[in-house]
Amino acid sequence: MIEALLSATIISVISVLIAYFITPEKNYLIYMLSLASGVFIGAVFFHILPEVYENPLSPYIIVLSLLLFSVFDKLLSHHDHFKERSVGWLSLLSDLVHNFIDGVAIASAFMVDVHFGILMSIIVLLHELPQELSDYAILLYSGFEKKKALLFNLLVSLSSIIGVVVGYMINVPAELLLSFVAGSMLYIAMSDLIPMLREETKKEDMWKVALLYVAGVLIILLYRMLVAH
Repeated sequence: MIEALLSATIISVISVLIAYFITPEKNYLIYMLSLASGVFIGAVFFHILPEVYENPLSPYIIVLSLLLFSVFDKLLSHHDHFKERSVGWLSLLSDLVHNFIDGVAIASAFMVDVHFGILMSIIVLLHELPQELSDYAILLYSGFEKKKALLFNLLVSLSSIIGVVVGYMINVPAELLLSFVAGSMLYIAMSDLIPMLREETKKEDMWKVALLYVAGVLIILLYRMLVAH
């Protein structure tokens, strides 16, 4: 268990710090949001859904997740303090569940074999890097200060440690948790990120935004082809 906890902690800190140090200036955040949209859509359709489609409860969990995030979004938008940052809070909530699942996966791998646990940790780190970059860009664009965005991102990333502990204690149905993440990421991308891109992208920058969106999807596809199999 110690190896799994150490692995989850290292992954959380490394991925958040890399996102913090290479995040572009405010003027270029629209491009990061485009990349984030592609990562979210690609993760849902090419990474998560192929993993959960055999579970008959998955479609219901996805629909429930979409509904819950819609309600949560409406509640945030009715409070002036949260209104401008609602997409940021939604992203944090989604990432919280996502990192928890990563922790469960790391724990399960280490329970099988130490070498398999190390391999799983590398896989998690590889897919966490573009995810953390996307989440950090969303927080900044939503109005979070850079240090606060770093702090919230780090705290949420540490939920993977809780996932490790839970993974060792009980048998968590990973497919259902992943289904919840799929619904949350789909809602954030379709109701917040893509409409935001449509409204704020200049006409002359449309081709750049479109290319970065495709690049985000391709990142997930490459991960799926080269690492997940």
